[in-house]
Amino acid sequence: MSAKRGDHRQHSIRCLPIFKVFNYVFAFACGFTVSSWLLLVYPTHVLYREECQTPTQMVTLTDTQITLKPERHFSASDTPSSLTPTRTSTAASIQRPSEAFILARGMGGRLGNQMFEYATAYALALSNNMTVRLHADFFRDVIKIFNLKDKALDVSNFDDYPFEEYKVLQCEAETTSYNPNFKNISRTKTMVLGYCQSWMYFIHVKEQIRRRFSFSKSVMKTATNFIKHAIKVHKMESPVVIGIHVRRGDHVSDWGMEYGYVVPNRTYFQRAMWYFDKRYINTLYLIISEDTNQTPTWAEVNIVHPRLLHGSKQAAEVDLAILSLCNHTILSAGSFGWWGAFLNGGEAVYFNQWPRPGSQVSAEVRGNEYFCPWWIGMPN
Repeated sequence: MSAKRGDHRQHSIRCLPIFKVFNYVFAFACGFTVSSWLLLVYPTHVLYREECQTPTQMVTLTDTQITLKPERHFSASDTPSSLTPTRTSTAASIQRPSEAFILARGMGGRLGNQMFEYATAYALALSNNMTVRLHADFFRDVIKIFNLKDKALDVSNFDDYPFEEYKVLQCEAETTSYNPNFKNISRTKTMVLGYCQSWMYFIHVKEQIRRRFSFSKSVMKTATNFIKHAIKVHKMESPVVIGIHVRRGDHVSDWGMEYGYVVPNRTYFQRAMWYFDKRYINTLYLIISEDTNQTPTWAEVNIVHPRLLHGSKQAAEVDLAILSLCNHTILSAGSFGWWGAFLNGGEAVYFNQWPRPGSQVSAEVRGNEYFCPWWIGMPN
């Protein structure tokens, strides 16, 4: 080893005069500026050696710093690239990433809608070796709840952002249907618009999607404690836990019913529970409902079973975590319950009389593209 060290040292000494000559010539050409004197004082070969030995390189431009660092790895199939530039703006300018990526523009809406939009954009990115960027204003809930690592795009100067540079993939804004144009896209800046409420957009990467929608430890602890409490109340051992999501709210409003929303009645829930009681012994039902403004709630009056506990009435992420921890699911309507069933991966019973035939909603909905085909549809 000592001989090798000596060889290396001798090589550096032999190279030094050559670099010195280059430094003097360069300094003379530059008129002996400050940077030229630095080259004289600090040998070029030393600069080169240190650059090669530094794992993270910083290049300073006029108003932007670019740091090259190894890309995050989620799984073997989730590796967009080996190096991704992360830009930190040092001037009041708009962020303009240069790599190929999917920008999830979003349509607003609450948690369930945002999850559909994100899942579609993320699946496109995985399938096309691209990265995901989120329009922060439209994805506040999913960014907060799931601590997504995808970079939220700074669009504080929204009106000035160059959206015309993007290829646009449009889900029909209000429909629950699949757009086959999403299958083949080029690796260029692409913006996804629409609610994208179809399992067909991301079923091929369903396990990666479920991992992305992982709750925090504190949320999981609260959800787990609620289920343990329900088991203790009914003095059960190893029950089959079925989550029931009851969505009413705007669906029973005047405009909602005129639009075509339909909600299941008590017969539907009784039939769905009877189905699970016949298939499994030792069933336990947990009801999660948004209808908490009245006392007692509609669910408390109309859904009855000897082994049942009504909802936690906590934050949305806790309720969704409870549904995700259940073995199976009974749905009413709405994207929140849909995601509860998708995340737990068990059997799901859904209300197949939604929406009302001949209504505006029915013209926009393709049930076989919204409800997973292995789920079980039941009427009132």
